[in-house]
This record gives sequence, C-alpha cells and structure tokens, in this order.
Amino acid sequence: MNYAFDAHHAFVQEEEGYLMIGLSDSQDHPRNYVLLQQASEYDEQDLELGMGGIYLEIDDQSQSVYSGIEEIVIMRDSIRFVLNEKGKNKLKLDGEIAVTINHKTCNYEELINAFRLMAEKDKIPLNSIN
Repeated sequence: MNYAFDAHHAFVQEEEGYLMIGLSDSQDHPRNYVLLQQASEYDEQDLELGMGGIYLEIDDQSQSVYSGIEEIVIMRDSIRFVLNEKGKNKLKLDGEIAVTINHKTCNYEELINAFRLMAEKDKIPLNSIN
C-alpha cells in the first residue's frame, strides 16, 4: 500500500534551528497530512539517537520516521516521496507517498524551494519531472 491524498493546505515555516513543511487535505480539520521537519544542524546526541535526518510524519506521530526518504520527485501538480527500506518498514508502506498539490491554495514555489533546501542538506536526490 502507498499513501496518497490531495493537499488543499500547505505551509513552510522556519523557526530557530528548524525548517518545517506541512501538506494537508484541510487547514482547519486535516484527516490526511504529511509533515517534514529538519534541524539546521544535527548535534552528536541527534546522531546517536538516529535523529540525524529529515523527520517525516503522516497523519499521526505514531506514523513517523527519521531518514526514511530515498528520493523526492517534484511534478507539476504533485510531490512524491520515495521511501527507503527504513521508511517503508516504519510507516508500513510499500514505497511512496504521493501528494497532489492544489495550486490555488498552496504556494507551490515556496514549497519547492523548501524541499530543495531539505534535500540538499541531507543529500537526498530531488528530481523534477514536468
């Protein structure tokens, strides 16, 4: 099983020491969402605890993993997160998360720039398919 939904709300937030990206089916009462969070720097403790990578959460904290993304694929109307073995096992998915982006309600360019920053920092391939 893969995971897919249509995002009608998205945000990019930079806080002290973190970059966060959220995609959800609703702003007020989301039933489906993807949350990604990345520290600007990983300290020794993060690395020892296996938290030295992008944190990925779908729908609930119990559905989360660090360093579970193998590749990010950006298309004109969607974003796909191809999962590595760790991501597949922790999230109990077959291979990917696909989110269709509503361009009227989501700032697509801001999202793409944030995904590029995350991918570059953690050396994750980011591919654009138009």
